[in-house]
Amino acid sequence: MKIKKINAWFALRGREMIQKRWWILGIFTLVFTIGLTGLKHFKVTASWEDYFLEDDPMLVKTDEFKAIFGNVHADGPHPL
Repeated sequence: MKIKKINAWFALRGREMIQKRWWILGIFTLVFTIGLTGLKHFKVTASWEDYFLEDDPMLVKTDEFKAIFGNVHADGPHPL
């Protein structure tokens, strides 16, 4: 049956991983170290304005609003 083949495949992979565990652990450590060295180049931008094109009507209206009323944030100090 198909489930027996699947179980046999996973059992074989498990045995292979146990036999070659030091190689697998070494490769994992190498990939992890390479990933950590590249982490300094990782940049996250959380600004909602980055999701829109420069000429998007939403951004145009937002810029008009900021020009009239200033840059008002709900989490900042009270504007009054």
